[in-house]
Amino acid sequence: MNTVRTTISLEADLHRQVLAQANNLGLSMSEVVNKRLMNPNFGKSRAQIEEKIAEDRRFFRQLSHKGRKVDLVKALREDRDRDS
Repeated sequence: MNTVRTTISLEADLHRQVLAQANNLGLSMSEVVNKRLMNPNFGKSRAQIEEKIAEDRRFFRQLSHKGRKVDLVKALREDRDRDS
């Protein structure tokens, strides 16, 4: 694996969080930061992930009621016919 050494500034509470997670998992801070960047759910419990999914669904449900209604089949057919 190719790596690049760099310096970043973290907020103090985030630094404590990453350090605690690294200590709990027996990983370096660098490994934890890499894993979190590659997978935003890294280190989160199933309950936390499910709550985030439920929160996102609530948001998109509310959003879907605000826009104008679109007939997607009609729109796709118009797009197809326009390109033909």
